Amino acid sequence: MKRLNFMMGLALAALPAAAPTLAAAEDFVIASRVVAATLYPDGGSLERSASFDVPAGTHDLLIGDLPVQMSGDFPRLTVSGAVMGTVRLRTDYVPPRDKGKSAAIAAAEDAVTAAEAELAAAEDARADALLARDAGEARLQFLAKLGQGDAPQPSDELRALSQMIGEETAAARQSILVAEREARALEPRLEDLREALAKAEAALAALDTEAGRRAFLAVTITAEEAAQGTVTLRYAAQDMRWAPVYDIHLTRGDAPKIVWDRFAVVTQNSGEDWNDVALTLSTVRPSGQTDPREVYAQQLRIEDPAVAPMVRKLAAPEAMSDMDMSGMAVSEAPVLMEPVAAQMGFDGISYTYRYPSPVSIANNADNLRIGMGRLEAKAGLIAQAVPRYDQTAFLVAQFTNDSGELILPSGMSSLYLDGTFVGRRPTQIVASGAQSSLSFGPLEGLRLTYHVLGSAEGDRGVISKSNRREESVRMSVENLTAQAWDMRLIDRVPYSEQEDLKITWRASRTPSKQDIDGKRGVMAWEFEVPAGKSEELELETVITWPEGKALR
Repeated sequence: MKRLNFMMGLALAALPAAAPTLAAAEDFVIASRVVAATLYPDGGSLERSASFDVPAGTHDLLIGDLPVQMSGDFPRLTVSGAVMGTVRLRTDYVPPRDKGKSAAIAAAEDAVTAAEAELAAAEDARADALLARDAGEARLQFLAKLGQGDAPQPSDELRALSQMIGEETAAARQSILVAEREARALEPRLEDLREALAKAEAALAALDTEAGRRAFLAVTITAEEAAQGTVTLRYAAQDMRWAPVYDIHLTRGDAPKIVWDRFAVVTQNSGEDWNDVALTLSTVRPSGQTDPREVYAQQLRIEDPAVAPMVRKLAAPEAMSDMDMSGMAVSEAPVLMEPVAAQMGFDGISYTYRYPSPVSIANNADNLRIGMGRLEAKAGLIAQAVPRYDQTAFLVAQFTNDSGELILPSGMSSLYLDGTFVGRRPTQIVASGAQSSLSFGPLEGLRLTYHVLGSAEGDRGVISKSNRREESVRMSVENLTAQAWDMRLIDRVPYSEQEDLKITWRASRTPSKQDIDGKRGVMAWEFEVPAGKSEELELETVITWPEGKALR
């Protein structure tokens, strides 16, 4: 839409004839599209571009195809080819836009229209048949009432009336039968047409995924001569995200190793489809905490102690094993092949992954999976056993992340042992150079038992005055497999931070590690269990406290 700027026309008329003239101001409607996207774990940053071709003068470039979701953050604009002036953003009272349709969407709309017309014609034919049936029923009702009236006295008239009622009744019943037969014959056709319409509507919905209101942006530019250029908009956006997912393979043999096939799943609900967009994934979280917290002054005071009711602290629920395999489904492992992968970068603060090829993601419809490359690490295998809670040991692979990259946490990783699927579970972050471990399911041939051999309390029968508790347990591992296993058995003894509460313990084997992962009293014993053999461990604990005190 063009408009004449009257004041600009007067100013131009006053210029000397020798001076270069500028064309009258015009409005130019230009289209924009997303050309690059940087996605965060929650949210993203988009770059869109719009090209223009204008004569000399001051003009307004009108961009009316912006999704309204971007209006929460005023875009940063740059203009090439002209001098940028003011920028106006509008989310309400937006001028209508003529959205172009692709050939595929136009064809899908035509298919929906044709299916609707065919279904309507079939429904009309059925309605006509039912109308004929209703007319026949009305005739029957009329003839029935006619036959119930006063019969004429002459026999010839009575005979004629009777014959007429019979003939008309038969004709009416015949018309009803024909109409109902025609209506029934149309039912299968109607079902097929309804199904065809539903499929046509689904096909259109699959193509036309853009939805929602649009925002409107007007950019004033000035060009001393005819110019071609580009308006670039950059802005933060919500309703888009990415998350890492992994296929993690453990292969045993002479040189066990772990392979991470890394992928990223990308979704976006920006209000528009993305076509051939340059995609970058970042670990930055702009929506999270950006400033350090403030420490406030703390004032203490003393008062007379108040008598508070004794509250028994409930023990935390015991941790479950790393993986619940009870409902495990077994499937074939995917083929290990090198996919196109995003290129990783690290700036000392965050990681970025730039996918080498443009991508297309439909609005609120597609879940796009892209490759992020493969990592490998040597693995040390050990059978980890917790007889206190489990009946079997679990295969654990210990490794060092020497890839030089951060292994990001994943909400869902698929684990494979020698090509066989063994389960899915979340996996934790592993820093470059850090040591970690992963469990790859139960070892059914390593059976665990846990027996309490004895438990005694002093002053038995007077629990409130009891001041001694002894417990002795025996843990055993039976190896039913045909190979020897390096075993790591884990158990615990209680601990105390009170001098008067004394805890001593004795084990038949010296623990290899104590206070594992900073958990006080949690210990591990490492030993080998030969094929077909059993190994045992006994653990005794003695707890004493002063008379008159209660153990909590």
